[in-house]
Amino acid sequence: MQKRSVEFCLLVLALSSFACSGSSDSASSGGASNGGGGTYGAGGSSRGGTSSGATAGSAQGGFTSAGSSGQGGSISSAGSGGSPPVFQPSWKVCSVDADCVVFDQNTCCGCVVVSVNRQFEQEARAASPSATNCPSGLGCASRPCPTDAIGACKQGVCDYEVPCGTRDVMACGSDGYCRSLSGQACGSTTWETLGCLSWDIGCDTVVTCAVDPASGIQYQFPDSCIPQSWAACPSSCP
Repeated sequence: MQKRSVEFCLLVLALSSFACSGSSDSASSGGASNGGGGTYGAGGSSRGGTSSGATAGSAQGGFTSAGSSGQGGSISSAGSGGSPPVFQPSWKVCSVDADCVVFDQNTCCGCVVVSVNRQFEQEARAASPSATNCPSGLGCASRPCPTDAIGACKQGVCDYEVPCGTRDVMACGSDGYCRSLSGQACGSTTWETLGCLSWDIGCDTVVTCAVDPASGIQYQFPDSCIPQSWAACPSSCP
């Protein structure tokens, strides 16, 4: 009886020791799991998970930093490969005629002479492309650009002029920018083509006498417009 009691006590002690050892090992394993690579400790949301990953993505080429506005997105693309630049009025500012340069722009209603400060010629040409695929039946006037237009600074703004006064009188009005001047030598009834004048210049309806500087002959004109470099007669035609 005493022997059985001793054996029973030894069995209880053995079982108790085994139970304590198992619990300790389990706790140790759980601690390792939390401390070195478990769900929360090392790879979870605190270190390299959703928060850190999203931050890294945003800071290093994610949707915000390297997307539409940062490095080649929609804003950059519109500026470099889309529609032409917008023409700026400041490109036409000038001080003297020599500041201005002219070029032709073909539109659906004919040719237009563009005059800008020569410093901005390249930008102005890019902003003034010629029209293509124009619809038919627009009903607008169409004429070619003058072949001899020159830049002119008018009141601080680049414009252009057609040097009608230096054109050959027989080809004066071929493009619609200039008109011929006709007159009669004093005492003659024959009309002669004597000069060329821009259509932009207005003339008074006053009969005028002018002297040809080359020949000294006096001519009478039906209005106040006379050829370039001609002077008024010292006296009216007899």
